[in-house]
Amino acid sequence: MLAHLVQAGPGGLSTGELVALLGEADRPRNRALTDAGGKLRDAEADGLVTRAGRTQGGWSNKPSVVWAVTDTGRAWSGAHEAAAAQAEAAVKLRAIRASTRKAAQASVAASISGREVPADERRALARGMRSQGCTLQEIGDVFGVKRETIRIDLLPASKRKKRLQVNRTRYREHAAAK
Repeated sequence: MLAHLVQAGPGGLSTGELVALLGEADRPRNRALTDAGGKLRDAEADGLVTRAGRTQGGWSNKPSVVWAVTDTGRAWSGAHEAAAAQAEAAVKLRAIRASTRKAAQASVAASISGREVPADERRALARGMRSQGCTLQEIGDVFGVKRETIRIDLLPASKRKKRLQVNRTRYREHAAAK
């Protein structure tokens, strides 16, 4: 609503003109005027708009308030539109990343086609999928292993060997305790 007032310029718009500009034809006119007036009064309390005057005769032969946007309102509107554009760009970026992940999953799944993949090959493919933004769970689902296995696969070789040694030691201690 404030964006329409900003575009109107310094003369401002009456509440009735604003409702007509917003195209709220599916709602009863008096309801739309009441809602618009309430929102504009709230914006006035926030310092975003001011009452610039009154019309000679508006809806139902009553004078209508003419609203004008303040400098604060113009700044708020610009920041609000920038934030909305940024949120829309973020949604598009998430969609692109999701499609990239799905494509990476599909290509790796097609290349292994149900066969048992050696650990070295699995590590290389997992690194490629991870660079495409796939999660550990998504990678594990493609190979039919748990995400912890993929996490260990993605560790550098020196850390992976240490991790395997720790796991073997724990297993032996656990088995000996029984």
